[in-house]
Amino acid sequence: MELETKEKPRARIRRKDSLWRVEVRQAAHGTTEAVWLSLGGCGSFTLALRIWLAVVFQGASNGG
Repeated sequence: MELETKEKPRARIRRKDSLWRVEVRQAAHGTTEAVWLSLGGCGSFTLALRIWLAVVFQGASNGG
């Protein structure tokens, strides 16, 4: 099943070196491009996944 959406992801998890990093997309008002900001890194994928889920659900509850 494929889900098509015009929304770009607002949060992502990436592995860099030995750390998992949770990053959020932030755009300045009136700009067309966004920048990814790292919330920090941790060695545990489980913890990074929990932080990512919190960010995703927080964004969804605020209207996207």
